[in-house]
Amino acid sequence: MLKDLLVQMERWLDEDHVEIFTTRGELAHWVGMTGDAQNAAAAYTTLLEDMLGAGWESDSGGVGHVQRQLVRWSRR
Repeated sequence: MLKDLLVQMERWLDEDHVEIFTTRGELAHWVGMTGDAQNAAAAYTTLLEDMLGAGWESDSGGVGHVQRQLVRWSRR
């Protein structure tokens, strides 16, 4: 369901919109919660790269959260 929502959001919002990043983070979280830690970590890696590429500051709360989640899912 989140994948479908993300597709719809990407049609209407700029790819760098905060809600796009938030939904991608939620999707990565739930991928991990289903037991697929490797793909969750990959999704968080891509999300982090895209956030930094969009100009998010490395010390912002959102970037910090994604970094922590990346570490979490990379260790599993």
